[in-house]
Amino acid sequence: LKIGAILGGLTEPNKLQSLIEYGLCFGWAFQIQDDILGIYGSEEKLGKPIGSDIREGKNTLFMLHLHQHGNQTDKQFQKQVLGNPQITDEQVNQMRDILKNSGSYQYVVELGWKYVHQGLQIIPQITTDPQQQEILQSLLIYMMERAK
Repeated sequence: LKIGAILGGLTEPNKLQSLIEYGLCFGWAFQIQDDILGIYGSEEKLGKPIGSDIREGKNTLFMLHLHQHGNQTDKQFQKQVLGNPQITDEQVNQMRDILKNSGSYQYVVELGWKYVHQGLQIIPQITTDPQQQEILQSLLIYMMERAK
């Protein structure tokens, strides 16, 4: 974003810094929604198997939160399935339930929306043009509402 803004003629340091901060919020919201979709999304829309992040052993925010806040049984199950390419769809569904029941799902979703709201607060520092503000707002919100 910064390089594009500079090439587009933006030279004001405060606006450039605000654009960087917006970009970080945008990136976090994108990644968090990507993690959500990787476990709770639609296989048809994503074009990849649900639970592939679990099978591949990716330490997403879900897994980190569960590891830090889950009970012993949940942590044992996590250890059993995380990084196991042979887990069944039933085990993926069980992990989905564990993530919801442990509060990990809620934590991750709320964190994603926190980044969206943080980014929305930055937009007026980037531009005062209402149309540009609306575009930046829509893009940011879309990051947490997209289904693929």
